[in-house]
This record gives sequence, structure tokens and C-alpha cells, in this order.
Amino acid sequence: MIRFTLISLCIAIFGFNRCLSQSVDNSQAITNDVHLSITVATNVFQSGSSSICITTLLNSSTNIIEIDPTSPNEQVSQLEIFLNDDMKKFYHLTPHHSSLFGPHPIVKINPGHGFNETNALTFYASIKPGDYTLKAVRVFMWNGKPFLIGSNPVKVHIIK
Repeated sequence: MIRFTLISLCIAIFGFNRCLSQSVDNSQAITNDVHLSITVATNVFQSGSSSICITTLLNSSTNIIEIDPTSPNEQVSQLEIFLNDDMKKFYHLTPHHSSLFGPHPIVKINPGHGFNETNALTFYASIKPGDYTLKAVRVFMWNGKPFLIGSNPVKVHIIK
């Protein structure tokens, strides 16, 4: 009898927790309402050169989102810009850094507002001439959870 009571209690608790966990999930809606775009002055770059681009994060949702715009030169960046070719080979144009401890300057982006960042790009000499797609990926936070958003693809050409 005690065994039956314990099993019934476990089933009841498990069922109750599942009911509580079935709250409305706005995760898909928030990722559909936040947009990242990338803009470059030209679509032709020389291998081994550097340039800049502007990324814009637009919050079209009805919720406040947060980002960490920390420069990749200081701490780990939550914005990555990369090239990829038709063979799906990736070239990271923003440096990778290990995470450093310390405060991060969190920026809140209100509904209907955007945030622009100017980013340095390095088209390393190891990148062969050809046609590529330039894209950015950024982490943003909503309701304490991280989400990943990708930018529009920009076709670029690398020359020697």
C-alpha cells in the first residue's frame, strides 16, 4: 500500500510539474521579431585587406531584449562575422577570444528600436580569391535566455 501511495504521489507530482511547464513559449515569436542586418560599403575586397561593416539589430517585438556589445578586442564577442563559400568552408573575420571574467556592459533595446555597431573585418591572406557570402550572427537575451540571430547574406567577391 505504501508503495502504491508513493508511486501515485510521484505520478501526481510529475503530472503537476508538466502542467506548470506547459506555459506559453514565445521563443519562436521573439526570434521572428528580432532582425540582424549587415551593410558593407562595397562587395569587392582584396585578400589580406581590412575593412569595416555596420551591423544593425532591430527589435520589432513587443519585448525588451538585451545584448552585450563588448568589443572582441576586450572580451569574448557575442557578434561574429564570417565568410563562407559554395563548399561551406567558413572564414571567421572577427577574432575569437576566450571568455574573460568581469562586468559586461549590457545594452537594453526597447521594442521598435535598433542598435548599430561598426565592426572591423580582416580578409586574411589565406582566403582565396572568389565569390563568398558574408554573414553575421549575434547572441541576444530575452527573459534571461540567450537566442541566436543571423543576418541577411551579402554576396561579396575577394580578389588577389
